[in-house]
Amino acid sequence: MEKTNLSLTVRRFAAIFVALATVAFISYSSDKAVSIEPEIVTETALTYQSTLDNLNLRIDVSYNPQNNHAPIVLVLHGYSGPFPGEDIIERLAQKGVFAIKAYKRGSTKGDIRFSDVVPDDSGRETRDFVDAVEYVKANFSQYVDPENVNVIGYSGGGGNTYSLLGKFPDYFRSAAIYFGMSDYGDDPVYGWYNNGAAGGQGGNGVGDYRPIIESRIGGAPSAVPANYRARDMSLAAKNNPYTQIHLFYDKDEKICPVTHAERYTNNAAGFTNIISHISDENTYSRELQETFAASSKNWSLTDNGSIAVKQTQGSLYWSTWVKGTEGIYAKKFQSLRYYRPTDNLSAKFELKINSAEKKSAVLFGFRNSDDTELKNSLGVIVTPMSSQLRLFARADYDGTPLKGTNRDLGSFNTSLALGKTYYLTMELKNQILTVNLKDGKSVNETVSLPVSQTQPLKEVNSFAISSFNSGTGGKMNGRIDNLKVSTYTRWIHAMPHDSAFSTAKSFWEDNIVAENYFIPDIVAGKYPKPALNGKASMFIPGYIVTKHFEVMLEDGKSKSGSLEYDINDPADVPSGSQGTREFKITSNDGPVNFSLMIKNLAPNTSYIVTSEGGLEGNNTLSTNGEGVLSIDGVLPSAPVTYRVFASG
Repeated sequence: MEKTNLSLTVRRFAAIFVALATVAFISYSSDKAVSIEPEIVTETALTYQSTLDNLNLRIDVSYNPQNNHAPIVLVLHGYSGPFPGEDIIERLAQKGVFAIKAYKRGSTKGDIRFSDVVPDDSGRETRDFVDAVEYVKANFSQYVDPENVNVIGYSGGGGNTYSLLGKFPDYFRSAAIYFGMSDYGDDPVYGWYNNGAAGGQGGNGVGDYRPIIESRIGGAPSAVPANYRARDMSLAAKNNPYTQIHLFYDKDEKICPVTHAERYTNNAAGFTNIISHISDENTYSRELQETFAASSKNWSLTDNGSIAVKQTQGSLYWSTWVKGTEGIYAKKFQSLRYYRPTDNLSAKFELKINSAEKKSAVLFGFRNSDDTELKNSLGVIVTPMSSQLRLFARADYDGTPLKGTNRDLGSFNTSLALGKTYYLTMELKNQILTVNLKDGKSVNETVSLPVSQTQPLKEVNSFAISSFNSGTGGKMNGRIDNLKVSTYTRWIHAMPHDSAFSTAKSFWEDNIVAENYFIPDIVAGKYPKPALNGKASMFIPGYIVTKHFEVMLEDGKSKSGSLEYDINDPADVPSGSQGTREFKITSNDGPVNFSLMIKNLAPNTSYIVTSEGGLEGNNTLSTNGEGVLSIDGVLPSAPVTYRVFASG
C-alpha cells in the first residue's frame, strides 16, 4: 500500500508540474490579454478496494490542481461498458468539479475486463461507487470538498444512480440521471425487462439485453421475483427527499422509456427535490435563454478593424466600416456545437439601423464563427440597394464564399427605414428558415427560405453580427436589443463523449448541454448538504446505509422489506424513559437474515436493546470503539421493533 501511494504521489506531482508550467508559459509568452482555460490533470487506472469483498476496482479522475475545494462528481457509465477516453471527466473538471469515472465491477472494454466478477445490476455493487468516492476523499483531500458529493449516471449508470439514491439517501447533494432504469423487471409491465430491454421485440433497435440481465440478477423475473423487487428503485423513491435529482428523458425513448422516470416521481409524490426534464420536439435549451440587453458577457470580437461595438444602458450599439476583411462579433453557445440542418433553433431581437452607406452589408444570425469568410450561416442580411435599405433571409453553405451557388436568398418587400425599431424572429425548423419582420404597427411580413438539402452546411456554433462590406464607403451603424436565442433539445439515448456514434452526435451534444441545468449550481454550492429526517419510513432495497444507521437483508441483493425509524431522541437515557432509538423492520420475503448497525452512540459502551414483534426479549450489547452498535440475526415474517436504551 505504501508503494502504491508513493507511485501515485510522484505521478500526480509530475502531472501537476506540467499543468502549472503550461499555464505560466501561456501567461507570460503573450503580450495580449487572453482567456486561459484551467489546466486539468487526469490520472487513470487508479486502484481502490471494495469494502464488500476487497475486490480491486478502477477509477480515472480529472481535476484542476489549483482548486483546493472542488465539489466531487461521480460519473457512471452505461450498461454495456465504460466510456472510451477521458473527455467526459476532463470537460466536467474544466467546469470546476473534481470528476471521477468509475468502472463498474465486472465491466469490460473491448477485450479488457476490469474485474473478474459478474456485475449484479444495482445490487450490492452499488456500495463500490461510494467506496470510490471515499478513496478520492482520502487520497485527494487537498483538492476536494468532502461534504459536496454529486453523481451523474447514463443509461445503465442511471440505473446505478437510482440505486445510490435509494440505498444512500443522505450521501449525495445532487444527482443527474440520463435515461436510466428505475426498475429492472419487478413490475411486469413497466420494469426494464419487458419495457425497453427486449431489443427486437421491444423495438429499441440495439439488441436484446434480457439474457445479460438474467445472468446478472439470477434469472428471469418470474424465476427470482425477490431479486428484482430488491432492485426496484421506484419503490425506494420516498427514501430520498434530500438529494436534488434531475431526470433527463425523451418522450420517444425506447431503450429506457420515460415511464421509468414517471413511476419514480409518482411514488415520490409531494417531494420537491425531483425535477423531470422530459424532452419533445418543442423542448428548448436553457443555456440559450438569455437577454442580450442585460449583458454582452462572453461575446468575442474578431480583431480586424471592420466592426466596433459598445454597450450602453442595456443596448448594444455597433458600427462597421471597410478594412478589407470581414468583421464578426459573436457569442459561441455550446448548444450549437455540431448543429445539423435538421435541428431546430430560433432567435428574436430588436434592430434599428441609424445610418447605412451604399456598399455596406451586415448579417445577423447563426454562423460558424471560426470561418473568417462568409459561409456556414443562417440569418438576415441588411444592405442598401437602389436607394432603399433592403432585408433578405439568407443561408450560406460550406462552399466558395459569396458565390451565388453557395447561398440562398429570400427577399422582403418591406424596405427598412433609418432610425426605426424593427422586431425580427427567425426560426429554423424542418429545414426551412422562416423570418418574420414587424414594426409594432403596420408591418408584419414573413419570408420562408428552404435550406438546401444537398449543399454542405458545416455546424454553426454562435450567434453573430457580421460585417462584409464590399468596398469604400461601406459604413453602417445601429443598435441591437433584447436578443433571445433558443435551440431545441432532445435528451436522446446517446453518451456525451467523442465516439463512433457519429449519427447521434447532435443528441449526445444535447446531453452535454443538459449539464448546464445542474453543474453551475453544484460549483456554486447551491445544493444543501443532505440531512436525514429524524423520523421516516423507507423501502429496504436489499440494504440502506445512512450516516446514522445501516440495515441489510440477507446478502443485500436478493431480499427487500420496509423500515420505520425514529432517531429524534437520544439513546443515552435510562431504560423505560421516552428517549430511544427505534427501528421497526419488516421483511417482504419471509424469514431472512439481517443486520442492523446503529451509529453515533458512545464508544465502548453498553446499551439495552429490546425487541417486540416476532422476537421478544431484552439484551445488553456494547458499541465498538467508533460508537457503532451491531444487531444481527434472523428476521421473522412478522414486523420486529428494536429500541435502544442506555444501560445505566
